[in-house]
Amino acid sequence: DLFLAGGSMAFVLVYLILHTNSVLLGCLGLMLIASAIPTSYVLFALVTGSNKMSIASFLSVFLIVGLGSDVVFVYTDFWADSRLRKVNYGSRMTWTLVHAGKASLATSVTTALSFFANLASVLKPLREFGFFMGLCVIVVWVVLSLVYVPLCMVDEYWCRRCRLPCNKMGKAFTTSGVRISRSEVSGAVGSGLEMYPRISRITRVILRYKRSICLCPVVISIGFIIWAVLVLQVDSGVPSIFPEDHNLNKGTEVFALFKDTSEVFNPLWVIDQPQISVCNDQIFTPISPTYQLGSWGYNCQLNWCEADPDVTQSEEGICKCWRREAMTTCSSDYATVNTKIVAGRQLTVEDVRGPVADYFGLTAGHQISNQQRQGLQRTTNVAPVVTEEWERGSREVREVTEVLGTVERTEQSSSCGYQDLCFCTSWACKMPAGWRKVPNLRIPALINATQRRLSASRSKAPSAPPAPVPDVPTLSEAMEPKLEGPAAPRYLEMLSPEAQVVAPANRATVDVVFGITVTASSLLLGEVDLEHGWEFTELHEVSQPWAQRNMYQFCTDFPLELRVVESRCWIRDFRTYLLARGNRFPIVASQFEQLIIPFAESYLTGMRSTKDFLWIRDGKVKASYIPMTVDFARYAATEDAIEYKALWDKYLDDFNLEASIYSKGAWHTSVVWVRAEAQSA
Repeated sequence: DLFLAGGSMAFVLVYLILHTNSVLLGCLGLMLIASAIPTSYVLFALVTGSNKMSIASFLSVFLIVGLGSDVVFVYTDFWADSRLRKVNYGSRMTWTLVHAGKASLATSVTTALSFFANLASVLKPLREFGFFMGLCVIVVWVVLSLVYVPLCMVDEYWCRRCRLPCNKMGKAFTTSGVRISRSEVSGAVGSGLEMYPRISRITRVILRYKRSICLCPVVISIGFIIWAVLVLQVDSGVPSIFPEDHNLNKGTEVFALFKDTSEVFNPLWVIDQPQISVCNDQIFTPISPTYQLGSWGYNCQLNWCEADPDVTQSEEGICKCWRREAMTTCSSDYATVNTKIVAGRQLTVEDVRGPVADYFGLTAGHQISNQQRQGLQRTTNVAPVVTEEWERGSREVREVTEVLGTVERTEQSSSCGYQDLCFCTSWACKMPAGWRKVPNLRIPALINATQRRLSASRSKAPSAPPAPVPDVPTLSEAMEPKLEGPAAPRYLEMLSPEAQVVAPANRATVDVVFGITVTASSLLLGEVDLEHGWEFTELHEVSQPWAQRNMYQFCTDFPLELRVVESRCWIRDFRTYLLARGNRFPIVASQFEQLIIPFAESYLTGMRSTKDFLWIRDGKVKASYIPMTVDFARYAATEDAIEYKALWDKYLDDFNLEASIYSKGAWHTSVVWVRAEAQSA
């Protein structure tokens, strides 16, 4: 490129020498033009506070030579014409500066403004180039105006004998070759247009129809103004810079549907502060001979229990049951039986006298008569139960139906009574000591019963008809992907080798950052202070269990459309580390701070130390990032890269929308995005 710039300068130098008929003016004129570049660089550094420029600014070497030469030609021609208009050198210099300076200033200012318009670009290199070139154009005009005109006088006075012998060629390149004739004595001026008959005819036509030519643009302008007044409408409201589908405009439309609160509520009305009683173990209260149905839940507005992750969620219509024997001795041929059924809806009388009564009668050593079947007591006036699965943080709300009755003992060794706790299409609570697993209770009427969850569930394809559920579930069964809703385990959907189309060496990397907020905006000009351009997110607390859940879910739930091949996820390795130690995941905040540092310093994530993925300050994890290798080419077409980036945008937007406040604000970055946005700007 420098050789090309040198070649262009050599060509311009030859042309300057031929045009001015002077080696001195040609060489010094080109030097003055080139001097504008370092001068503009100094001004650029003073204005922006930065001494670094992008490679695009080197285009000024090519452009300023041509733009500056135009100013040289103007001053040279006007200096030549000044001999016919002024007598002494002082007057000639003044006349040249006034007339040539005015003409060249107009072109220089408009050219500089066109370059300054690049300051509106989203690309920083283009903004710097436009600003620098605008400075160069202004500087070259100032330098030539101050120095070149005196050089013309010096060349004419001292170097007249050194001029080139091609006088006729020189006149051909100057306006002095087409002079407006003037008598040095009388001062009479002729038109000089007789040499150009075509131009003379055009001039006479313009002169003849000068009024019509002047009125034409005026009439057109008035017509456009009238059209604008008739068509355009003035908005009397506040100007909106947002598109119609923006949430700010949509929100205004929605709010307009509601009345003002002062019109609806009494000014003295105050919102009550509700307080409820949450019970976590009353559901396991043992029964006694004087037990009253539902008495265990009189003071509970909500029941809560932690779900057992090792027990699978039962199929629809099937209830998994646990039993505790009554702590009484037998003194009659009858036994008191009690069961609490946690299901998606409350059981009806038909459910109690049908499947539940059959369930009581199937117990070894018991039978139930028709009279006892009709005499079963049922209550639904019991607070619902919330089951929470700790690792995934999923919660389900289920209704409770309690049934109490008596059955006949057919054997001397038969049970004297028991209480059961059954979970239908629900997570089972962690059962206290003394409870044992018993055969399942089947209630076909519960199939397709409405399920209530405290977190949104993902829709899946309908499952197959209920199959027999084993009485003793195993851990492998609990991890089956057939489970529905957010309580179901999430799996990383990796691309199969057949679906991968990009060679490993050409695959792109996407980094997802948690806990960092970018504070530095892109400056109009100059360098961005990257050292102080970011800060830790104030609410980001990875030690909180919900933050750990969200980040683990993020690592194990990539859609196939993102084409993730490999993720180096430290939170997934931390979970494995905790389970190997016998801890549960997620871990509470106090224990997290004690275990994360030894883990980060001693274990690897991928082929690197885990601490390389964490920002640790004062013994606390303040932020982290997760790099992912994707089956997408690093040098893909710009349109494809923009579309692929939009998929990540949507995925992160959905994640941040549903994540807790302790893990919100995740964002992604990739070299692919930078290149694509630069090329599409």
